[in-house]
Amino acid sequence: MIYLTLVIISVALCALFLFLTAHEARTGTRLLRQKREQLDVHASRVFFIIAHVDLAAFMRDLVREVGKRLAHDTAHLSLVFVRATERLLTRLVRALRTHKAESATTSTSASPFVRSMSDLKQKLRSDTDEQGSAE
Repeated sequence: MIYLTLVIISVALCALFLFLTAHEARTGTRLLRQKREQLDVHASRVFFIIAHVDLAAFMRDLVREVGKRLAHDTAHLSLVFVRATERLLTRLVRALRTHKAESATTSTSASPFVRSMSDLKQKLRSDTDEQGSAE
């Protein structure tokens, strides 16, 4: 059924074309002149391109340019991923260092000898500061 419909449409379009050309030949005018002239210009450009353009070279250049763009986009995305990972690891290391520094200052209980040495150093520093300011 679909084939019969397609054949009828084709025969009708062919008859319409023949009637239109006969009418234009009798009257000497063209129906829809501007639109048909624009269509003729476009058709002549398409036929010129088909006749004179090396499609194999065009496709080769097109594939090369698309490949370059894909490589560039892939490299850019991988760089973004690496930078995001670097920021995450930097924050993690910073948090671990501050946690370690806090725990080192609070959890160290120095021996009596170390405490006495620290007190002695503090006393010597304060004595030298007092002598330097007195002079």
